[in-house]
Amino acid sequence: MMRNVLKVVFNKAVLLGLTDSNPVASVPPLKTKRRDRYITEQEFQAIRTKATPTLQAIMDICYITGQRIGDVLKIRYSDIEDDGISVQQEKTGNRLKIRMTADLRDAIGQARALHRSVKGFHLFHTRQGKPFSYWTIRTLWQRATTSAGVEDAHIHDIRAKAATDAKAQGLDSKSLLGHASESAHLRYLRGKETPVAEPVRIRKS
Repeated sequence: MMRNVLKVVFNKAVLLGLTDSNPVASVPPLKTKRRDRYITEQEFQAIRTKATPTLQAIMDICYITGQRIGDVLKIRYSDIEDDGISVQQEKTGNRLKIRMTADLRDAIGQARALHRSVKGFHLFHTRQGKPFSYWTIRTLWQRATTSAGVEDAHIHDIRAKAATDAKAQGLDSKSLLGHASESAHLRYLRGKETPVAEPVRIRKS
């Protein structure tokens, strides 16, 4: 992403006559390895057990809705209706509505019960009524994973777990995550099992 930003900046500089060429154009994009981490149910529950009540509620909402942590922290009470939660994804701008289920209603109730004496606009807020920052929740997550002994687990991996589990349950995981393309969605699906292949049969004369 930084390369793209610099490329745009230097392109503008060339148009303004501030430089003769764009040095970023000759720099190849950095190839990153596709993350293939799947948090198992056992690991998820182990982390949840060590988490604070706030983090437990956030983990549940992240998993049930399949949304990014940033979008979950942005959920307002006004986004919650009897038939579901309305979400506008910050990264893509896509709007979607996640249908209300018993699990989702219970998770929302758990979140509401965290600070009954404090009123805030957001579902997840501090005792002062302000929304939680990503870095605060990330710190809580790191403490919980360390205490649970679960390694190499990012809070963003909950979204991949939700997508993978939804697909395994026969649900429309692509719509749940709000992806417009199949290629974008496939990056979130994790293989939980090693495929078993049938061997070649020897021809008998």
